[in-house]
Amino acid sequence: MKKIITSIATLLCILMPNVGASLTGAELKEMCATDDAADSDSTACLYFILAAREGLVWGAQIAGYRTRPEGQSTSDVMFQAKLDLGICIPSDTPNRAAINRILNYIKIADVSNDKGATLLVYDALKLSYPCE
Repeated sequence: MKKIITSIATLLCILMPNVGASLTGAELKEMCATDDAADSDSTACLYFILAAREGLVWGAQIAGYRTRPEGQSTSDVMFQAKLDLGICIPSDTPNRAAINRILNYIKIADVSNDKGATLLVYDALKLSYPCE
């Protein structure tokens, strides 16, 4: 399932020149403004959110894995990556629940064009799922 989502998100980034590293928080907010599931902006919004969330976690895990102390287990690296990000999504949280929290944050967030869309997703996750 993750491979399918990642493949679709990658395809969307290739086909849509505005999606990717240059997408601003304001542009993501505009894309996510519709509740119409058939709308292409709504679909792009959802896939961007999924890809950004996975990318944040994977990036932290890879960085942690590359710099881990000798003998540290992979599960410890993954746990430490969550703490380093400050995002602790419970393992039983459905994707849709996390997406809804992110969407709610995006809809009320005061964003400027200088904030990247991935940082907007990060802020939403950190606020919604802080590590305690």
